[in-house]
Amino acid sequence: MALSRPLADPLVELVSARLRALGQPVRVRLVDRLDRLGEAHVQALADELAATQQNTSKHLVALWRAELVTRRHEGRVTVYALADRETFVLIERVATEIAVQMRSFADDDPDAPTDV
Repeated sequence: MALSRPLADPLVELVSARLRALGQPVRVRLVDRLDRLGEAHVQALADELAATQQNTSKHLVALWRAELVTRRHEGRVTVYALADRETFVLIERVATEIAVQMRSFADDDPDAPTDV
């Protein structure tokens, strides 16, 4: 789908809100885990991240409010999944570009970090 340029203000606002929702490392990790697991309940994700259930839940709610994940209830347990895999694809593209840049820097500077 081709977007008209310049991007319409309402669309820019929505894009910005979704990118802000991904603006914390724990949320990127949650999206990564959900892409791998398909769906998971809060405690399983907390265990994956070695985080508290309360903190994990708080970040999942932020992703849900930004419509990046879906949720459903199974009794007293809330199960989350990615709303659209394209969210992870975006993260993967950015991460790949950063990894390429870091390797390039390492070629120029032997002291540069390479553990990506």
